This record gives sequence, structure tokens and C-alpha cells, in this order.
Amino acid sequence: FRPGRNTLVLTHLDKVSQKVLEIYRAFYDSLPEEIKVSVRLRRASALHLELEFLGADGRPDPVAMPPSSFMVHTAQGLDLRGVTVHNLHLSEAAFYGNWVELTRGIIQAVPSTGNITLESTANGFNHFKDLVDSALKGSGRYRLIFYPWFAHPEYCIDLTPEATLALEKSLEEDERLLVLDHGDA
Repeated sequence: FRPGRNTLVLTHLDKVSQKVLEIYRAFYDSLPEEIKVSVRLRRASALHLELEFLGADGRPDPVAMPPSSFMVHTAQGLDLRGVTVHNLHLSEAAFYGNWVELTRGIIQAVPSTGNITLESTANGFNHFKDLVDSALKGSGRYRLIFYPWFAHPEYCIDLTPEATLALEKSLEEDERLLVLDHGDA
């Protein structure tokens, strides 16, 4: 946590926005006591957490250490005029139907010292794919970092020899060729 920072997470669905804020709240609630003595929840609503920072005397000093906000909203219909966002996370960005309109305003809310993170699962040939392609060529504004699900052991299971054989038999021809070309992870 850093004083005076606004963090915004945009999601593609209302129910996801609520879940993300629950995760932020659980993170705050599980902070170690040595951190909690210097920061406390000042205000909380359905889509917003505001933290205040405490001085050595245990009291807030909003001038020396301004509050920080964690906001979560859906991408549809968002208006951020007059808000500075230091950390912007566009979650499932490939699913935003209003990409041009949204980014025209939201990206300008992030100062040059801020952070912008776009993440998504694929959603066909759209604005997000164009951004990924530009990043792959090194010509875009963003840098691509890819974290495949299969690189995480908790998402993988060991198959019995029988299950492996059944899986191999179920593959389509193009899938078999991919396994031959790239291995079976």
C-alpha cells in the first residue's frame, strides 16, 4: 500500500466486479498485524475501499499520507472525468464492447508514472487481439506477458496410462498434429 494512490479494476460483468472487490477486502482483512497498525479501512461500499494511513501516534495524517482507493467497476458506462488512476487493471479486456470509447477516457486518467495492466482470455479477432499482435511485434504501447494455465501445477493432473490413451484417441487430426509439433506440455 502506498498513500495517495488510486487503483481501478475494470471488469466485463457486474457480478465479477463484486467478486473482485471481495478479493481485495479479503486481502486487507488478512494483512499481518505489523502492517495493519499503519493502515486501516476508512470507508467501504459495494465497489470501493478507501484506506487511510496512520502515523506513529496511531492517528491518520491525510496531508502527509493521503488516503488510497481501490475501486472496481464494469467497463460499460464508466465515466472517470476528473479522476486520476495510478494503477489501472483492465480485466477480461477482450470482452469490452465499448473499447474505443472506454480507452479514449480511461487511459488519459493514468499519469505517465502510473501502471496499466490489460489481461484477458481470448475472444476472437477484436481490439484485444490487435493489441496482442502489436505487442508480439514490439510495435505496440504494451508489452506482452503470457501466463499459460498449464504452466501452473495446480491446474494439471497426472493421468493414468488408460486415461492418457483415451485422451489421445479422442483428439481430432489437427490436435494430434499440434501435439506432434509442440509436445504434450
